[in-house]
Amino acid sequence: MDEYNRIVEENKNLPEEQKKKFDISKLGNGIEFHGYDGENGEVDLSQAFTKSSFVFDGKDDYLTFPFNSESRLDGGFSIEFYGKFVGDGLHYDYFDKKTVTEKYMGILNILRKSSITEWGYEGNDFRFGFYFLNGPVDEVSFNFFSVNNAEKWKEAYTEDSIEKGWTQDDAPWNQRKLIDNPIEFNRDVYVSVIFDGVSNTEKLIIDGEIIDESKISSKFWETYESSLEIESNLPDTFILGAGNMGTTQTIHYANLKCYSLRLYNRPLTDDEIKESYKKTLSYHEFLEQN
Repeated sequence: MDEYNRIVEENKNLPEEQKKKFDISKLGNGIEFHGYDGENGEVDLSQAFTKSSFVFDGKDDYLTFPFNSESRLDGGFSIEFYGKFVGDGLHYDYFDKKTVTEKYMGILNILRKSSITEWGYEGNDFRFGFYFLNGPVDEVSFNFFSVNNAEKWKEAYTEDSIEKGWTQDDAPWNQRKLIDNPIEFNRDVYVSVIFDGVSNTEKLIIDGEIIDESKISSKFWETYESSLEIESNLPDTFILGAGNMGTTQTIHYANLKCYSLRLYNRPLTDDEIKESYKKTLSYHEFLEQN
């Protein structure tokens, strides 16, 4: 992003025929921008990010990049999101070709390319997003399963996780947790979700503070690991800024500014979480001031 901003500044003083173009490949191997419509169908990167954030308009903007099958979430995972929810986005059913009402914002999905739906993706190995059921964002939701076997997932929860408010609403393989202090739109927030497949615990952390920690059955993780042995279950694409929920073809676009998003194929320790939180906020503040 720094190089893009540098080129933008240089172009301000250059005649049209001498203006430089930014090489998208510099952002990472295989990254593709969708939406961000420019002239002649080209991507307009000036819509895609500022010096400190990726921007998603909630209508059709999202990014894709290849998923490395060696990065499977065996043994546990951590996800860290830092950004600002701007408002509601478009919820579109590509099968019936109509908008729907759904208080969900898709942030990250790991899917498989498909020729079945107009949306172009099927399956769901992992998804992460937020609900805003009563105005502000008041629930976090994630899923990391390849096999939709409802009975197995119903066995996964312990009394501890149920008592502490983790639910299996909509489908038992969706983990959902209400946030006691809802996150208002246009407020910077840092959310971490940690799952430890060894100790069988899950944590929700907001702005560096542990909001919840509970136990979950070992069956939860064992079933997921066994599903990855089926080659057809392995995904191939990361999607950032949009995600499905409810049905494969119903897509929920994110209306947000994303400062940082990290997915780890292991559980972070408490010290690592604190360190990452401090460094990320410091780096974001530096970008904003320079």
